[in-house]
Amino acid sequence: MSAVSQPKPSTPDRRMINVTDLRTETREILEDAHFRGWHYIVQHAGQPMIAILDHEEYERLLAITASATAKPASACAARSS
Repeated sequence: MSAVSQPKPSTPDRRMINVTDLRTETREILEDAHFRGWHYIVQHAGQPMIAILDHEEYERLLAITASATAKPASACAARSS
């Protein structure tokens, strides 16, 4: 794998890797996630364990999750009436 600084794609490339790949290519994987916007799914014994993605993408996903689970103020006010 080669981590070359390129613009992040609008749709991330998702790659499945195993724990051994992560151990031997940690730097390349982290750079690809950060600079290329690639997502990695790390597997152990063929089962997905963890995802690796850029921190900006992670923060974006947290914001989406928070806004999707937040109850609108009007709905809360209507219930308490």
